[in-house]
Amino acid sequence: MTEAIEVLRPGARTAVQDLGRFGYQHLGFGASGAADQRSLVLANQLVGNDVRAAVIEATVQGPRLRFPIQCQVAIVGCDPMAAVNGEAVRSNQTILVMAGDILDLPRTGAARAYIAVAGGILVTPILGSRSTDLVGGIGGVDGRSLRAGDLLPIAQRLPLRPWTLQPRWMPRKRSDLIARAVAGPQADMFSADSMAGLFGSRFVVQPGSDSMGLRLDGPALQPPSQILSEGQPAGSVEIPPSGLPIVLLPGRQTVGGYAKAAVVSRVDLPDLGQLMPGDSISFELVGLDQAVEAGRQWMDELFDPSRTLASL
Repeated sequence: MTEAIEVLRPGARTAVQDLGRFGYQHLGFGASGAADQRSLVLANQLVGNDVRAAVIEATVQGPRLRFPIQCQVAIVGCDPMAAVNGEAVRSNQTILVMAGDILDLPRTGAARAYIAVAGGILVTPILGSRSTDLVGGIGGVDGRSLRAGDLLPIAQRLPLRPWTLQPRWMPRKRSDLIARAVAGPQADMFSADSMAGLFGSRFVVQPGSDSMGLRLDGPALQPPSQILSEGQPAGSVEIPPSGLPIVLLPGRQTVGGYAKAAVVSRVDLPDLGQLMPGDSISFELVGLDQAVEAGRQWMDELFDPSRTLASL
């Protein structure tokens, strides 16, 4: 039997997301998906879901939700403020809610927090994913952010064993991030001074940053001529005509014509999705082999619940 969570207050920019929509960028459909995929995976593991299950992604100010049935929930984020029926609840562990309970997430702590429900959010998959593509207007609930009155289908599921995250996987606010990055596909088009400026400077996240990308302020680099439009990997550090970097996040466009001086390592991509305006970021140059091996080890650990969860 399918029931539905009722959205009483949507929050600032709340949407249904999963790990993304892949294999359709050549048709103009972006990958979308959670800006912080590490937190999405951990939230799903806490409630016994497949890591690809859809969750609720809240940005800055979260939603107020009414639950129709008893179910297990997990809120994963950097010290979010959450309550059930007005009583504070802990994040980063399993929570049991009862039929009629109201969960309120007025503040996400860092940029985003993730609410997973046992069984997942069962909106209709589009092109193999339930993620909301806010640019393409597909997925999630009518391809848009949530609104008051929206209903999010869930399935009845028996309570599971309660879990918490192991200490090393507890989300931490990183307001001064050092992101590892490899040289980008157009790195050789930049002068030595520009590359030294990129990897030797501190940049500040600007207002106007969103799930498409982080706009940075700091030393302006000398951009080369524009290139022919090409595919855009997540983590690309683009240098537009202003010389101020833009770091692309999962909600990015499918193609672009700005030269990419660097690409952030997969290991540090989730932290990009938690940066707020005013936070700072600097880039550390690493080799491709080093980045690939670090990413492989990180994914092996992240996708193994025995290494991420501890019993309550």
